[in-house]
Amino acid sequence: MNNNDLLERLGASNPVPEAPADGPSADQLLTRILTQPREPTRRWARPRRAIATVAIAGCLLAGLLVVAMSGGDSLAERAYAATTPGSSVIHEVVVTEWRHLDAQEPLGSERIEAWYYPTDGRARRLYDDTGERVDIIVPTHGMQLHITDLGSDWTEIVDPGLRRKSQTDFLHEFRRAYETDQLEELGRRPFDGRDAIAYRVKTPDGVDEEIWYVDPETAQPLGSTDLFAARPPAPDVPEFRGQLMTRRLIQYERLPATAENLRPLEEPAGELEP
Repeated sequence: MNNNDLLERLGASNPVPEAPADGPSADQLLTRILTQPREPTRRWARPRRAIATVAIAGCLLAGLLVVAMSGGDSLAERAYAATTPGSSVIHEVVVTEWRHLDAQEPLGSERIEAWYYPTDGRARRLYDDTGERVDIIVPTHGMQLHITDLGSDWTEIVDPGLRRKSQTDFLHEFRRAYETDQLEELGRRPFDGRDAIAYRVKTPDGVDEEIWYVDPETAQPLGSTDLFAARPPAPDVPEFRGQLMTRRLIQYERLPATAENLRPLEEPAGELEP
């Protein structure tokens, strides 16, 4: 697998257009939202359109203020608040599996353990796919370091969109769907053997159906499914049987930005500078 192929695979596994950037005040607000006693639900009109405008402007803190003002009484709001990075280091493990729609056996799977620091854009991904492991380190200077069993090399990421994808965590997609009023609650549905509340993305990007699943008790997103519908053959286009991609969030942590928690993002000693 060459670097271009790998980058395309990684982009597909985390199709994110923008990265969030929050300050310490967002962390303080999140703590208040998550620890304050829940008051009886008051049905106010929630300014979701204002949240979407704020998201486009890149001001997630204002979006969190809207959540706080609305009382935080919905599961989606709590999930959004609990997973906004602020100034934390994000550590996550995501396992992805895909299969044909008319089959039960998976076609393949991959595991990504990653660390993200939105404050300065650093990231690191340990990518495992059918026995092959690639360590991708994203520093702040515009290059990416790829480390495999065959050696290491620096790659320049010219496409800013692709670089942003490598700098943002898995749940950024869920948060962005919430900010843009794209989440439609479908009710209770099982996900990976667990009880969950399902949310369909109204206009998914690049797939026919995208559904997120949230634990109703903890408000922790559990993962998502992306459906690519089957299509009959057409001139010069072979038949497509359809696929279902299931992404499971195995581990998710918001860690304080201490020297120890930032260490996984450091460039390995002895590596040549780009």
